[in-house]
Amino acid sequence: MTERFQQKNVSVPEGIWIMRQTWNDVLFAHWPVDVSILRALVPSVLELDTYNGQVWISMLPFMLTNLRARYLPAIPGARAFPELNLRTYVTYKGKPGIYFFSLDADHRLAALGARTFFHLPYFYADMKAEKNGDGIDYVSKRKDDKEAAFHAAYRPISAPFTAEKDSLDYWLTER
Repeated sequence: MTERFQQKNVSVPEGIWIMRQTWNDVLFAHWPVDVSILRALVPSVLELDTYNGQVWISMLPFMLTNLRARYLPAIPGARAFPELNLRTYVTYKGKPGIYFFSLDADHRLAALGARTFFHLPYFYADMKAEKNGDGIDYVSKRKDDKEAAFHAAYRPISAPFTAEKDSLDYWLTER
């Protein structure tokens, strides 16, 4: 498995992995935000990470497939479902990472399991990700909060490429 990733110029994290999943039809949407706004929302133990002095938030809608814990069979009924995450970029003791504001999933058991066992802010939502030609129509509405909703229509705007190491694209996606 490591050979396959190295051939694609992707590294496998060191240490033992506990979960496997594939993200399909992902939209990486990013916005610069005033640091004072994010500082009030992110725990003080985490340092806000910046690119050229700017902090960012990102919204990622995608279709999740191949979800399974290591050494266990696939989660029943969780072969494929939409997921949406809202996040920012942080460091902890010098290590870069992601702070999730919310993660919505259209699978009740997956959302409950991730919230319970991994202490992540998962929410169950009514979601649809439908192919429309070369694009995706994506809709999400949280079950317990009618105000939490997201809708996007997106499609590729370039051929696939590998981001250059010091670029904003690389910084936003390398974690």
